[in-house]
Amino acid sequence: MERGYGAIMDPLSLGGHPLLADFQSAVFHPLNLVYLFLSDINGWTLRIILQPLLASFFMYLFLRHLQRSRLASLVAALAYAFSGYNLIYLEYDTHGHIIALIPLLLWLVDKWLLQSRAWALPLIA
Repeated sequence: MERGYGAIMDPLSLGGHPLLADFQSAVFHPLNLVYLFLSDINGWTLRIILQPLLASFFMYLFLRHLQRSRLASLVAALAYAFSGYNLIYLEYDTHGHIIALIPLLLWLVDKWLLQSRAWALPLIA
């Protein structure tokens, strides 16, 4: 091992990182496609803006599926999308998208289990 800048240097440092093995890299996340069409900063900005929008939309969809009133669904969707947890982790661009998908997954599971909708199973996966 070589010494550099007062610390022990690992000879394998900077040898790469397996992105498919990292649980927070989100390699296969569908919203990564925005980076094909937009610059890095514009794509990142769009993904940050989409987090509360998708979270509120999917929560509203799920609560309306549970036959809650429009006003109750709207208030709950806004409270869910702009909760403290979502706002704290907004800049990380991974946590918020997972939080946004939870109501969608619950809606799809309900469609698949209770209403026997076969089309929901591939979407759950």
